[in-house]
Amino acid sequence: MKVETTIMFSTNNGECELRSILERNGYKLLLAPQDECVMARASSLQPDLIVLNESPTDSSGLDTCRQLKHHTKTRDIPVIVVARDVDHNHILEGFSAGCADFVTHPVTHLDFLARVKRHARSGRQLRRLKRENRYLRRRMKQRSFAATTLKSLLDRNGFTSQRKQECSRPTKDHVAMNRYVAGITHDLNNLLLAIIGNVDIAALRVDHNCHAHPYLRRINSAIDRAMELVLRLTTYCTNTADRFVDIRISDVIDDVMWYMQPTFPEHIEVSMDIAPDTGAICGDPVQIHRLIVNLCTNAIRAMKNSSGELTISVRNREITLDDEKRIMAGQYVMLSVGDTGVGIDERIISRIFDPYFTTHADEGGAGMGLAIVHEVVSGHHASIDVTSTRNRGTTFDIFLPRSFR
Repeated sequence: MKVETTIMFSTNNGECELRSILERNGYKLLLAPQDECVMARASSLQPDLIVLNESPTDSSGLDTCRQLKHHTKTRDIPVIVVARDVDHNHILEGFSAGCADFVTHPVTHLDFLARVKRHARSGRQLRRLKRENRYLRRRMKQRSFAATTLKSLLDRNGFTSQRKQECSRPTKDHVAMNRYVAGITHDLNNLLLAIIGNVDIAALRVDHNCHAHPYLRRINSAIDRAMELVLRLTTYCTNTADRFVDIRISDVIDDVMWYMQPTFPEHIEVSMDIAPDTGAICGDPVQIHRLIVNLCTNAIRAMKNSSGELTISVRNREITLDDEKRIMAGQYVMLSVGDTGVGIDERIISRIFDPYFTTHADEGGAGMGLAIVHEVVSGHHASIDVTSTRNRGTTFDIFLPRSFR
């Protein structure tokens, strides 16, 4: 499905024209009076952007903005203030209050839409980054616990001080590398957000028949690949200490969709079918995260030239001795990722998991996506089954052993 951008729009001072512009351009509006109702609704609904209206006789917009920025649940939501007949000092006061942008009348429609799109997208990216940072901190705590346990075992088994230092050096190196990579990915994300905003403004300002549009699309495509690279770096820096724990695949899918879905092309619909009674598996959440990302990326590429549907389903599956699938009998959680794309030629389907084998070399494909999928599947003692029909699509079924601990 197309990613829906939700905007909370204050109704104190009218602004019916701007409201109409947003509705015509496909934004979902959550209307609220500009008082404590904005705070309450923003805290519970978590919109992508908040637009506050202000007039010379009513300065409640800045007061509301200050309240939003002091509340932990709403401080990361971008706020745009729209005002009439205000002076320069009032605008500076608005930015001091924490608003992301200050729009004054008369408002240019294209300029207003470009600002809305940029700030809504930036807000989603910021919240995704903070969510990933919280995840990274949890992983660091897990590593710290593992290091403490290892130290206790070394002491118990009489390792010398010198030997313990030798054993601990790789851990320190990994931690230093992780921090370095995390810092780089954070800076890269900030740079990419700036590029995205400027490209979006340029796309809105030039005519659709202008010769510059194909180049803007190529820039957007390059940005998407760069964001994918940033994700891989982030995943890599959390992958130095594989830790198998009981996890639910649905939770990992939620994390993947949190940051991936905004980058999906508009012509791709997403269908989710997660059985509520799905059991847990014993696995490394980072590796499973990488597996799902690569399968989704592969599916999106298969539908690049036409509209299609990405289907993700998770359910329990029992394999018996009479089952036709060549999989060991037992209880499994089956993860399925399917697309309605071009399908895979039967002449090459046996090679798709080979490292560096790709049919997307002209698009910068490295041929490692499905190879990594196969590596993760093998590392979890799981099985993978592929069904594909030319011009109808492909489905990858992953059978992960259930955990009953």
